[in-house]
Amino acid sequence: MAHANFASVLLLQSQSVDEHPIWSPKQDALAVNIEGKWMSLPFGSVTLAEGKWHDGRPIGVLKTAAVMSPLDEKTVQGWEKSGRYDPRRVETRDGTVAELKPDELSTEFLITRKGAKPESQWKSEMENCHSLGLSPDENYVAYICELNGVVVTRLTER
Repeated sequence: MAHANFASVLLLQSQSVDEHPIWSPKQDALAVNIEGKWMSLPFGSVTLAEGKWHDGRPIGVLKTAAVMSPLDEKTVQGWEKSGRYDPRRVETRDGTVAELKPDELSTEFLITRKGAKPESQWKSEMENCHSLGLSPDENYVAYICELNGVVVTRLTER
């Protein structure tokens, strides 16, 4: 994602993701739980195209299906120690806050940088998004949007 021109990427299109995405310690993959089975989604095999997201904003989408491999529970538990996770709100050490704010049957994604007002990134229509995972370097956040799948958003400004 560091080389992509997208603020957000839909890394996995699936309505079957069960738990929060978990960052690998090297930040080169995510562990995702699909129907009770943990899978590794490596970023190196990802090729992106432009799609449209909530509010018509551009989002990176996969050109081809992601190449995933099974992960054992012990590996997942080890990876989980490298990030921070919360259903709705995570904060970086520099004070940047990423929040998935529920609003009736919708969700609004807000980023608040230290000393600034919250900036709305998008608002869904009838989609619940949740399960934030802050990357080890605190520059990205991964989360689930139930009708779309796993999304990663860059928190740092370009």
